[in-house]
Amino acid sequence: MNGLATFPDWSSVLKRRAELLHQQIAAMQRLVTESNGSDEIMTQACAPYYRLLDEIYEKDMPIARALDRSDLLLHLDGEGLQTQSPRLSLVTGIMGDVRKQVGTMIKTLVSSFSEAVELPARSIWD
Repeated sequence: MNGLATFPDWSSVLKRRAELLHQQIAAMQRLVTESNGSDEIMTQACAPYYRLLDEIYEKDMPIARALDRSDLLLHLDGEGLQTQSPRLSLVTGIMGDVRKQVGTMIKTLVSSFSEAVELPARSIWD
């Protein structure tokens, strides 16, 4: 065993990172208090830790939850998708392609089963 902690999912990793940041904030507050520092110094000293916590809670945690809870996760990247509001036609076109690829994958998996499985003729996406 290498002594490194293992975690069951991504959310647990981020929760542990947040716990460590909270401990660092508490230690910094204690240090400033013991050295008779002002509230302004306390705010400045803790600001980088609070920024990291904000990033965990606002950006990283939603992604971790998606990774932990999703059966299928799709990451899209490209110039047309890097805007605040990508074109609807671009997104629907990509999702149509994904739907076809997932359908092909399911048909391939189903065809490998020994018993026949009936696939629906239409889906909610048609």
